Amino acid sequence: MSTNKGILVYNEKPINFRDEMLCLTDMWKAAGKPASSSPAEWQRSADAEKFIEFIGETQNMGISHVIKSNPGKGGGTWAYWQIAFAYAKKLSPEFHAWVNQAAREKMEVLAGKQKEKTVKRVRKPSVLPTFRTGFGIAKILGLDDNQASIYADRYTSKKCNESPLTLMGITHHEAPENTKTLNASEIAERLGLPGSRPGIAGNQLLKEAGLHTDSRDKKNKIVWTPTESGMRFARLSDTGKAHSDGSVQTYRWSERVLAVLSSHLAVKGGSASGPFAKKPETATM
Repeated sequence: MSTNKGILVYNEKPINFRDEMLCLTDMWKAAGKPASSSPAEWQRSADAEKFIEFIGETQNMGISHVIKSNPGKGGGTWAYWQIAFAYAKKLSPEFHAWVNQAAREKMEVLAGKQKEKTVKRVRKPSVLPTFRTGFGIAKILGLDDNQASIYADRYTSKKCNESPLTLMGITHHEAPENTKTLNASEIAERLGLPGSRPGIAGNQLLKEAGLHTDSRDKKNKIVWTPTESGMRFARLSDTGKAHSDGSVQTYRWSERVLAVLSSHLAVKGGSASGPFAKKPETATM
């Protein structure tokens, strides 16, 4: 027959137990060895003798089975849990209350009568997926990209207790615009940039004007990201993927960016080496 053994700790003192028997000697030591309250002295008292006899009868066990002493090193007086709890009351009210709760609960756990109480850890959801979810919901509700990001940030703050926009140093958004947004190719066409590849020309101009920067993703594809100055004009947008279903998030530009780029072109136009300097018109006779 297997025996469930365990150790309780009170005031940094161990209290051994086996099945439903606790070591009264360990309990006495843990309670500070109060004078005239050792297990042997308590056991000889009239009240203790009556209680021990009563427990033996109700449990249908002899006295030697509900309380016994093991001599020698590592020994001590052991008692059935009800007797041990009665002894704890003799030691101190605080110790008695602790035993009633902690000791019995631990013994029942090892006996398989109940599952040990554990503190369930609540994991916060990840910030980026949560923000994307909030942004998607806002878009479904018909909000533009600017407002959708604001509501996505609020959604993330409530779910994750973190504000992505604040962490990125974005403390405000421009008011939503009703003006048309443009991609790099449309910007190049609107400004009359030369060349047969307007998308490249538009992106290069935005980069030269300090409005966005380029980097490479894992597939070595160019990724354009607005700078702090460019964020005033950039609008995040979902664009359909070429040759496949789904969409990808890209940046489009407010028409207000044209004025900034025109000013930049004007400065570049004064230099013969400027890549976007407009070709001089042919003089008419």
